Amino acid sequence: MLNYAGLDFIHGPDPTPASNKALFATGIWHVTDAFNVTAGVRQSWDSKEYLFQRHNPDGSLPGSCAAPPPVATYSTGVPNCLIAGLNGSPASFSSKRFDWRVAMDYRFSPEVMVYAQVATGYRAGGVNPRPYFGPANGALNQIKSFKPETLLSYEAGFKTDLFDRKMRLNVSAFYNDYKDIILTLSACPISPCLQPNNVGMADVKGFEVETLIKPTPNFTLDGALSYIDFKYKALNGTTAVTLNMVTPYTPKWKWSFGAQYDFENVLGGTLSARFDGSYQSHIYTEAVNYDRILVSTTAPITTTPTVPGVTARPGGGPLPTLVASNRIDGYFLGNARLTWKQDSEAPFSVSLEVLNLFDRYYFTSLYEQFASPGTISGAPALPRTWAVTVKKSF
Repeated sequence: MLNYAGLDFIHGPDPTPASNKALFATGIWHVTDAFNVTAGVRQSWDSKEYLFQRHNPDGSLPGSCAAPPPVATYSTGVPNCLIAGLNGSPASFSSKRFDWRVAMDYRFSPEVMVYAQVATGYRAGGVNPRPYFGPANGALNQIKSFKPETLLSYEAGFKTDLFDRKMRLNVSAFYNDYKDIILTLSACPISPCLQPNNVGMADVKGFEVETLIKPTPNFTLDGALSYIDFKYKALNGTTAVTLNMVTPYTPKWKWSFGAQYDFENVLGGTLSARFDGSYQSHIYTEAVNYDRILVSTTAPITTTPTVPGVTARPGGGPLPTLVASNRIDGYFLGNARLTWKQDSEAPFSVSLEVLNLFDRYYFTSLYEQFASPGTISGAPALPRTWAVTVKKSF
């Protein structure tokens, strides 16, 4: 049910048979005892079919709208007229794709190895599985196909085990040439919409670092750091995505660390105390990034503001204050755990853990509906929680 769009319908069941077939091969050439070359190829065939089924709640078929739907959708008096013509409409998609990978690695010693690789990949295309505007609405018809997205990836790095295996350090850097990026839009170009589109192409580069350190047999430190620089370099002009935006759920920085100390010979077992911390920088949850757009008026207006999808009240009344945002700010989380484990072949263990130790309030998702009803919905994460776990191995 989409009350704000005047839609209350029975969806499906939509038959959607799909198939993926592939042939692939991999070979490894041991040039020397220390130098290896790996190559692989894959040929893929994808096909998908759709048959859309949409009915009014009473089982009847939606009727056509008396006029083309306006930018701000609403019921025009004909039940579910926006989805008129969808019932029984077929759609199909098929494609084939050839991918390859070449990788090299060289081991300087048992402790140090370097590698580099170049590879291609893809994500299958298809047809919009959730159209809200039917064929009867002309150019607004949302039964549209989208192409596969493709990736050409370059990666290089090294892996090490140092100081008699007391320290592991792995580092890698990457560059991705990302084309025909598939993202789901909530306005295409108007709402309601949940339509996958090929929004454009981008360069993605970054690095990753991970380490594990054991300065003593009882003390362990671990950590990881990653950085992603995502930049659009060309866009499909039919979407509202702009060059300064990023793909959903793509933080620029992420890092984490952990520290654990094991106390031996405690009541016939080992007592382990551990703390974990993690951080991620801000993200956007939708393809079209809204970074706290604020609209507030006190004087009557009769023209449409420059913010997409927001109109004056009927009769020229003032707009309410609206805040649009699908940005989740960066946050740090801490977790703590205390575990006692029995020293035996079939151990018994007891753990006390506290998650979100500092009781940080943050969202795991945030859906901005600014383009249509002017509301924001989100899912807050769990507050500080604790648990006691008892386990017996046999």
